Amino acid sequence: MSFRFHGLPEGVVLSELSQAVYNVLEPHTSFPWPVMHAQARRIGARAERLSLEELRELVPLLSVAVGRFTSEEAAYAVEQGLQALVLDAELDS
Repeated sequence: MSFRFHGLPEGVVLSELSQAVYNVLEPHTSFPWPVMHAQARRIGARAERLSLEELRELVPLLSVAVGRFTSEEAAYAVEQGLQALVLDAELDS
């Protein structure tokens, strides 16, 4: 049996960039919000309101965190998805 944590804690509202990060994580980990929140705290960021600079710093942390509990393939997919978000955000700015 597989358990998956769905959704965010009550009252948590994500910025557009943070929601995009959450969407990348969700298919690859059972606990997207706890992973995102914990890794953001490691760099002193608020997961609800990530900046582009913070996302750049989080890419390797999030991919390693996901891979640690899932697989190398999931880590790679997260890394690629987050790098694409960084690139898109850079192009938009």
